[in-house]
Amino acid sequence: MKEVYYVFLSGTSIKASEMNANFDKLSAKIVELRSLIQNNSRKIVGVSNQTMNGAQGIIAMNKACEETFTGSVMCTTDHLLNSTKLISSKAWIHPVMAVNHPGNGGGYYYYDTSGYASTYSMNCSGWSDTDSSNSPYGRTILGGRSSQKKCDTELPIACCK
Repeated sequence: MKEVYYVFLSGTSIKASEMNANFDKLSAKIVELRSLIQNNSRKIVGVSNQTMNGAQGIIAMNKACEETFTGSVMCTTDHLLNSTKLISSKAWIHPVMAVNHPGNGGGYYYYDTSGYASTYSMNCSGWSDTDSSNSPYGRTILGGRSSQKKCDTELPIACCK
């Protein structure tokens, strides 16, 4: 992105309208950056072109997003809370765990920051396992609703920027 519209050379005249256009562009960029800092969050931009199962790893999932939307990474449940865009196909999303709580009859319930609860960690054992006996589910999103899917399922990645 060109930071300013006009570049002024030594010994040339400067027009107020050109200088003001540069200030307007810089002002708009400052407002955009301030908003990013205040929100401190990415927003959903879509899903990756590539599909993968839940054992591919977070780096591969981030790379799939980067290849589809430059500058994007795999969305987290925190990003989901700050987005208004709906995902049109089921996709993997990384859960940010908020708390785990003892369940009735033993075991734990894991809650992520969107409030979704499960008896599983919801990230396919750190996005490294499709074995259904370990942590068989990963977090997914479809539209504005989240759920879980078996880790051996091939899905695109929800991407945020």
